[in-house]
Amino acid sequence: MNNIGLVMYEAGDVEGAIAQWQRALDVANAEETEPQLAIAVARYRQDSRSLSNNNIAIAALERDPRYADLDFLEENLWGEQLIADTRTFFSTPTLKDLLSQL
Repeated sequence: MNNIGLVMYEAGDVEGAIAQWQRALDVANAEETEPQLAIAVARYRQDSRSLSNNNIAIAALERDPRYADLDFLEENLWGEQLIADTRTFFSTPTLKDLLSQL
């Protein structure tokens, strides 16, 4: 389900991707870092003003800081669009501060 979300995101279906990542959380573990971070990035893309995206991402990255590394995300099959959106998301002040501490 997680990988299906990755493919859907790259195809431009952000809502479908979010639904797949949410299903992955529902089926597996509600605290899985990868789908939580992906959801936060996708929601940020949709509405960059929402602070809840930061909270989701911060919790996920504190749980598993490997996901703060864009190379690690690429190794986990994150596509070009999701990486680009993650890079933008990571450049926000709150996330930038967290990343410097990890």
